[in-house]
Amino acid sequence: MGRCATTRVIIGAVSPLSDDRLHVLERLLRALAPVRIAVSGGVDSMTLAILAGRVLGQRAAVLHAVSPAVPAAATQRVTEVAAQEAGRCA
Repeated sequence: MGRCATTRVIIGAVSPLSDDRLHVLERLLRALAPVRIAVSGGVDSMTLAILAGRVLGQRAAVLHAVSPAVPAAATQRVTEVAAQEAGRCA
C-alpha cells in the first residue's frame, strides 16, 4: 500500500484543525510509528485513525472492539470508513 496524500482534517463540526497543528500531529505520528489506534466509531478516534492511515499507510493499525456493549452503528461506521480509506490508499 502506498502513502496517501494528507488532506485537511476537520475535527467536529465547528473548528477546523489549523495547518500548523495538522503538521505537528503528522510529525508526531511519524515519530511514533508504527502505531495502533483504538476506535470507538466516534468523530475523535475516527479522525485520528484516518489521519494516521493517510500519513503512515501500513504502519498504522486500527483496532475496534465488537461486543454487546458496542453499538452496532459504531461498528458499521468503522467498517464503512475502513473500506473507503482502503480504496483511497490502494
